[in-house]
Amino acid sequence: MEAWSVADRRRRLVRRHHLDATASAPDGSEAPEATVARVSRSMVGLHGTDPVAVFLQVRARVPGVAADAVEHALYDARTVVRVLAMRRTMFVVDPVDMPMLKAAVTDRLGAAELRRTAKWIEEADLARDGQAWVRAAAVDTVATLAEHGPMTALDLRAHVPALAEQIVLGRGKPWEGKVGMSTRVLFWLATTGRIVRGRPGGSIASTNWEWALTEDWLGDDAPGLDESDDPERADAAVALARRYLAAFGPATFDDVQWWTGWTKTLTRAALAAIGPDVVMVQDGLGGTTEALVLPGDGAPPDPATAEESPVVALLPALDATPMGWKQRGFCLGTRTGFPSAFFDRNGNIGPTVWADGRVVGAWTQRADGEIAWRLVDDHGIDEAAVAVQAAAVAEWLGDLRFTPRFPTPWQVELQSA
Repeated sequence: MEAWSVADRRRRLVRRHHLDATASAPDGSEAPEATVARVSRSMVGLHGTDPVAVFLQVRARVPGVAADAVEHALYDARTVVRVLAMRRTMFVVDPVDMPMLKAAVTDRLGAAELRRTAKWIEEADLARDGQAWVRAAAVDTVATLAEHGPMTALDLRAHVPALAEQIVLGRGKPWEGKVGMSTRVLFWLATTGRIVRGRPGGSIASTNWEWALTEDWLGDDAPGLDESDDPERADAAVALARRYLAAFGPATFDDVQWWTGWTKTLTRAALAAIGPDVVMVQDGLGGTTEALVLPGDGAPPDPATAEESPVVALLPALDATPMGWKQRGFCLGTRTGFPSAFFDRNGNIGPTVWADGRVVGAWTQRADGEIAWRLVDDHGIDEAAVAVQAAAVAEWLGDLRFTPRFPTPWQVELQSA
């Protein structure tokens, strides 16, 4: 059985996640929007909850890419698209992957979302049959988008009265609050694949999305529009697990289950169909554990292929790399818990400084645009290399300012220092 050291795992991470920039470097043979799609596809999607993070994830992996090129890929060429996928999280993916993700993950999310929203509606006495109410509002929403084209939630509320409704949750309790039905209906419609998030208003940091019918945004032949062509869930799960292991293996069973959001039963079935190789890996916390790789993919990287000097990268909050494993000891050491310097209370990771496949610090953007950063005490990394990267990120962002959606302790400290 192959044995992987922590250094082995980090070397593979650097290479397969494009943090050495060589695998994703444009060679002039493809358009920038194609490069963006290729990198997104190889990572099984880029985290898209934070709008600016999408741009910074691409910037960290594609040398010389401009923000305009990423924007063009998202909103003009549409070689990538925002979808709801693993763990009810927004991902930016290649449209070709939409049917796989829908069958493997999102269909189940949609069913649960419909039940949840229907229960709230009924408890608030908005309707006796909550599911019928949601479906009727969705029909009117789709018809409105078909007639008028992409629209924001605010504009849709003016055309579809049901979307303007609000209900109170937790009445009489400390956490009582109102929930708008436009949010719930549009979220559910997105899980069905009928609509997608389009272009936002304002800067690339805006979350004021336009919503569009999928066939209008991607074309009548967009993947997954014909439900008769949708893969079976079991087949889609196998395909997704295979893609995950190609990008994130070696990974433990718990990693696979956590990342996909599946049940243990579905995870076992998908992995059994693949028949992955089992390898022993150091967990970064002083122990070893069994991990999985694709068949024939279990040889650790050759140390001779590693860069001579540490490869430093500044990754944004919720970057796809640190959010790719549940057990992150090999790249975070003992700093894997939350809340902590790197994570908020819900396990969302903030912007991180990386060197040779491990987290060595944190960073943030201050109000004046400066990139402030801090390294952990035992980093052993040349701070000059980090300063160069921080200056490059500040220059790349230019006049753009953005507020972290999930601030972590170190971000807060760095912003106020």
